[in-house]
Amino acid sequence: MRALHLKLLRELGRLWAQVASIALVIAAGVAALIIGVGTYQSLDRTRVDYYTNSNFADLFVGLARAPRSLLGDIGATDGVQAV
Repeated sequence: MRALHLKLLRELGRLWAQVASIALVIAAGVAALIIGVGTYQSLDRTRVDYYTNSNFADLFVGLARAPRSLLGDIGATDGVQAV
């Protein structure tokens, strides 16, 4: 195995520019991935904080036609704040 290790080191020394460029491309890809994940998490946290602080509803429902007699039943449902 010692001869193979020496051969590998010789080849890497001869092709150092290619090895360095491959390493830089891989490093740039990893950096882009880390930046993208961090940005996504930051935006998600910001959205959750904004909705929580603004008392934004979790669910909106629009009705085209519904009898007015249902307003009391809908308003009495747990968690409904406005009808």
